Amino acid sequence: MFTRNDITGLILAGGEGRRVSGKDKGLLSYKGSSLIELQIAWLAPQVKGLLISANRNIDQYKEFNNLVLQDQTRHHGSSQFNGPLNGVLEALQNCATEWLFVQPIDVPNLPDNLIDRLHKKIFTQQHDTSVNCYYLRTTQREHYLSMLIHRCCLPKLDAFLAENNRRVKDFHAMIGSISIDLNLDEDAFKNLNSIGDYR
Repeated sequence: MFTRNDITGLILAGGEGRRVSGKDKGLLSYKGSSLIELQIAWLAPQVKGLLISANRNIDQYKEFNNLVLQDQTRHHGSSQFNGPLNGVLEALQNCATEWLFVQPIDVPNLPDNLIDRLHKKIFTQQHDTSVNCYYLRTTQREHYLSMLIHRCCLPKLDAFLAENNRRVKDFHAMIGSISIDLNLDEDAFKNLNSIGDYR
């Protein structure tokens, strides 16, 4: 069993924002606040501490008094936008707890008790203690980035990225992740992928 004090939260805000004209999604306004403010308010009560993965506007993200991590260029050449798994890698390297919960910046409509529901579902349905990563799904599709991952997965993730792999789905398959259905509908996982979504 694990508790809130065993989990660090990671907010992934390091993308290029191609679908929103290159803007930084975390700093866009949604429902009267920036997305990063909304995600911190949502995630902080559910975990022991927070990390933010960002690759620009670092000083602005640091104003929120959380450790801000940037993708390193050890893999995939010199690009600063190396995909979300690089953000997860940096977080696992800086994680002070056993578990890391990953939250994409542009998914702001999940229920406030999501991690508690995930915890209960894992320990009522999954008893295999060798499982070190879980991700969420609905009856319609998998949501590979909404994951709870143990820090023991760090070496495998580092090796996966070193081989120029990026697909989150493939990483889950490699480490034997388990998908968890919390009986949520797809609206809860809606990505804010266009400027119109923020209005």
